[in-house]
Amino acid sequence: DLPVPLPPLTIFATTWNVGNACPPENLSSWLGGATLCDVVAVGVQECTYNVRSSSGKAGFNFQKTGEKILKSVAPTFGCASHFQKVVQQHLGSDFYLEEK
Repeated sequence: DLPVPLPPLTIFATTWNVGNACPPENLSSWLGGATLCDVVAVGVQECTYNVRSSSGKAGFNFQKTGEKILKSVAPTFGCASHFQKVVQQHLGSDFYLEEK
């Protein structure tokens, strides 16, 4: 038997220099048609910023913490977690985060 050909795989790859600024909640202008693709690869640089609380006051500043503290809290609190949530909200539940 001959192998069944697979359908084409579409990939959306993008990068953004965040500039240590909190991203907008709506990423449509950046991620555009990403949801039309099978795989979305997102890379960011300078993604250390103050996460704002719901009151609008500046929150925890990751640039002023020690490396040990940063590694222990960044996955669950702060800019890394916040940025992932903003991207996930834009892409929807059909996509999931796969780190490294």
